[in-house]
Amino acid sequence: MTFNVQFYKTSKTPKRIASLIFNHQPDVVCLQENIQYYDWTMAKFAPLNLSSYYMLAAECEADKHPYSHLSNTIYVHQKHSKYVQTLHSINLMIFNETQRCAAVIQLYNTKISNVHLCGGRYDDQKYEYLQEHKHLQLERLIKTYNPDIIMGDFNGEDSDEAAMKQLDQYSFYKMLNETNKALFVHYYMSGARYLRDQTTYVPAYNESSIGVTSAFGGTPDWIYVKNLTRLTGKIYNYDTITTKLSDHNAVIVEYLFSNLPTT
Repeated sequence: MTFNVQFYKTSKTPKRIASLIFNHQPDVVCLQENIQYYDWTMAKFAPLNLSSYYMLAAECEADKHPYSHLSNTIYVHQKHSKYVQTLHSINLMIFNETQRCAAVIQLYNTKISNVHLCGGRYDDQKYEYLQEHKHLQLERLIKTYNPDIIMGDFNGEDSDEAAMKQLDQYSFYKMLNETNKALFVHYYMSGARYLRDQTTYVPAYNESSIGVTSAFGGTPDWIYVKNLTRLTGKIYNYDTITTKLSDHNAVIVEYLFSNLPTT
C-alpha cells in the first residue's frame, strides 16, 4: 500500500486511518506525510498506532517544523517481522526545494523504498530552478540502493498525455506563457521520464486503470517495479478523499515475493 495520509491537516483521529489499514491488511504499508511530534502532549491528536498488526520498519524525516516533522514511514506486517532489514534513509534534497527523503527496507530479498518527490504548490513556484529535481532525487535513490520497488507520492503523472490533461486544469500552469509552460512540463515530468527513458522500472498500473488519486485531480501516487512478472495485475484504489481521511487515496497492488519461507 502507498498512502499519503496528510496527517498534519485532515486526520484529527488517527484511529480511522489505522482502521482502514487493518481492514485491508497489506503486507507493506508506505505512508507519506505521516506526522511525528517530538512531544505528543503538544499535539491535538494522538500518533498513528499500527502496532496491533504492524512493525515500524523504517522512517525518514522531511519538512521539519519546530515541534514536529513530516515523515515517510514503512510498516511491515508482523508476520514478516523476522525477514525485514531496515536500510539507511536517504536525504533527497538537492538544494532549495521542500525537504524530501526516502525510507528503504529489504523484505526477504526485495528492496522497497518509500519516496515523496519534489512538487506541490511551494515547489511549483520555483519550477525554473527545479528542472531536474525529480530526476535527480530518483537517480540518487537508485544509485544508492537500486530498490526493486519504488512507491510513494511522485507529485505528477506517469504519462505525458495524462500529465497535460491535469496541467490544463491547473490555474498556476495556465497563467504561464508558452516558453514557461514548456519549462514547467519538464520540471513536472522529469522523474517519470527518467524512469521511463533511463531505467528498467515500470509502473504497476496506468492512469486509466487506477483513476484519480488526489483531491486536486490527477494521479500523483505510484508504485514502480523492476520485475513486472512479480505483479499479479490486481490493483485497488481506496477512496479516502470523500471520507476526509486525506487529500489522497490509498493504493494497493499485489506483488509476489520470490523467496517466501516454506515454513
